[in-house]
Amino acid sequence: NHILLGGDGENHWVDLILDRYPFRLVNLVDSTPRSIINAVPKAGEPRAYAVVGSDEVREEYALISMIPGVAANQELLIICGLKSPATPLATEYQTTEAGRVQLLKLLREAAPKHTGAWNFQTVVKVDVRDKVPTSATIVALRVL
Repeated sequence: NHILLGGDGENHWVDLILDRYPFRLVNLVDSTPRSIINAVPKAGEPRAYAVVGSDEVREEYALISMIPGVAANQELLIICGLKSPATPLATEYQTTEAGRVQLLKLLREAAPKHTGAWNFQTVVKVDVRDKVPTSATIVALRVL
């Protein structure tokens, strides 16, 4: 099993790995900021998630993808924040009891008859105050 932390700026092949999944990272060429693209938005979901706000108070986003690994019976966990504070808080969110409980609840609601390992993508909104991440909330989820 493998865990990748950081975005496509640090790991250029992350874009290739995520290319076939519903949520992807993108650096737009028209000088707009890095975003998480929602290839097939559900009702009420935006087509993209980008950093909103100033350095003092802003919303950032992280993409968490738990997908099949390259080798059989292995998983690949990719955690990519749009800016630096989002990645560690999304990682922490995945490792806290409250975060795991919320994620598992949402996964079971999305796919109640699911059995076996969970493969999913989730977009996590991270609130940042004075460059310090303060809270994380799942805002979009896909069971793969």
